[in-house]
Amino acid sequence: MLVLAGGIGIGMLAFGDPSTRTINFTLVGYEADCSLPISFGPGFNINVIGDGGKVVGTTPFGQGTSGSVTGSDGSTIKTCTYQAAIKVPTGQASYKIDAGMVGGPTFSAQDLAASGWSVSLTQSCPKTLLPC
Repeated sequence: MLVLAGGIGIGMLAFGDPSTRTINFTLVGYEADCSLPISFGPGFNINVIGDGGKVVGTTPFGQGTSGSVTGSDGSTIKTCTYQAAIKVPTGQASYKIDAGMVGGPTFSAQDLAASGWSVSLTQSCPKTLLPC
């Protein structure tokens, strides 16, 4: 918290809670239709697992946004993009993202800080888009 003192009075300006950060999460599912049930999406949660295997943050998937990309062979590939903001405590050495994927990725606190606390993942990347 920053306290500003002036000739007329005293004001206070608060800057968020330093004991938490928000991970801005994006997941792009390739060859995915947002209207069909899949292993991630509405009805499933995005969990963040911290030190010792404890869930330190969770949020439900919202409805994804449908889109498409063009493969290297000219084909059109459907996509479904999900975005979420997940509040997590600081002070963890690492954060594992569990978004319905087997063996979700783990990020160090330093890597997350360097990325501005943003994580972008892909699911089922087709060969015509490699590397995803």
